[in-house]
Amino acid sequence: MFDIVRRGYDCAQVDYQLEQLRADLQIAVADRDAAVTQAAELARTLEAARGEIDDLRAQLKRLAAPPTTVEGMSERVARMLQTAQHEAAEIIAKATTAAAAIRAGVEREAEGLRTLRRQLTGQLQSVSLKLDEALRHLSPTPEEDDRPAGEQAQRV
Repeated sequence: MFDIVRRGYDCAQVDYQLEQLRADLQIAVADRDAAVTQAAELARTLEAARGEIDDLRAQLKRLAAPPTTVEGMSERVARMLQTAQHEAAEIIAKATTAAAAIRAGVEREAEGLRTLRRQLTGQLQSVSLKLDEALRHLSPTPEEDDRPAGEQAQRV
């Protein structure tokens, strides 16, 4: 991986590799944080859409119930009531369709973000493992630290 020079590995190559790994790690962490933030936002949007759907269903139940005193009303009032009920049914149908579309879109985006988070977590773990491996190669073992300076110089 690194060129071997008189006193071990080429320090410039090792430093360069470490900087690259640190930069990759910072990018992966930033991407993961952004994905988590976006997933949280989408979750809030999804919950708001679900609440709106529940409100629309309750409103639909109230509006779908037949009026109890339609028989006693004049023809004009009965027609106005029928027209209003028809318009309310159209509004509810449109709102239900729009809410379903919003919910489906939010759920697709949430799944995409979950997938992205899994990918970024994998990348982050991979970069972390590479950094650990690079640091192990750079750090002297305890046996090397305990040897007299003359033996270490002979080894090089």
